Amino acid sequence: MPALCYPFDSQLQERQCTDQEVSSANASMVWKKYECEVSEFGICTTVGRVTPDIYSQIVAAVNESYALEHYTPPLLSLQNCNFVRDAFSRITSSYCPPLNHYLKIINVGLGLVSVGVLLCLVLWILYANRPQREEAFEKLSLPEKIKSIFKNNQNSANLSRQM
Repeated sequence: MPALCYPFDSQLQERQCTDQEVSSANASMVWKKYECEVSEFGICTTVGRVTPDIYSQIVAAVNESYALEHYTPPLLSLQNCNFVRDAFSRITSSYCPPLNHYLKIINVGLGLVSVGVLLCLVLWILYANRPQREEAFEKLSLPEKIKSIFKNNQNSANLSRQM
């Protein structure tokens, strides 16, 4: 039964499989020839090296390793957003070159909106801490109230003298 080819050497560089090894792409078909028929006791009754149970476990492991080998690199590119950057650079260079210019304009616009919102927030905080209109006029109108009280007192005193 041929061994499974490991596609990388000790320095994790890609290598070619030898003639005595099978690739993960066709290992299940090659190993099917080495499957035997089993008796009710689980012992091989025909020529072969692996039981159907062991064969199914080996094929499942090979399918998992094949999936990891072929689907991991694209998933790793999602980890640090290289996939998104590559997609946008391909779109901007191939399909619509002005898109790069428009994306820069959008980024500048979003920056200006952010600065505007920040400025509004600062002005709102400063305006909220100002004295309110009634408080400002109350300080100015206090002497007027005192004058009117004194005038009322003087008027009532004058009326009482006249009587």
